[in-house]
Amino acid sequence: MQNSKAAATPILKDSELREDAGGDNSFPYREAVGALAYLMVGTRPDIVYALSIVSRHLEAPTKRDILKVKRIFRYLNGTRDYCITYKRGMQKEMVC
Repeated sequence: MQNSKAAATPILKDSELREDAGGDNSFPYREAVGALAYLMVGTRPDIVYALSIVSRHLEAPTKRDILKVKRIFRYLNGTRDYCITYKRGMQKEMVC
């Protein structure tokens, strides 16, 4: 995923995704969603909504759900330089 094309947004409307039935047992869906949740808690609040959507299908993910998770990773790859800025008085800290 490191060399993947960056995505502009973490999720698309369902109508913009193509229909795919069935799941892919080789993709570690639950582990990927867990890793995204860990990342979201402290550093990436911009993926909260997208993560809430993909978390609904942990038991039996379809190919469409897997594409959604991969898109979140592509979004994160393209926004690697985004930071949260914490300010206290006049001092600034950057968390990247």
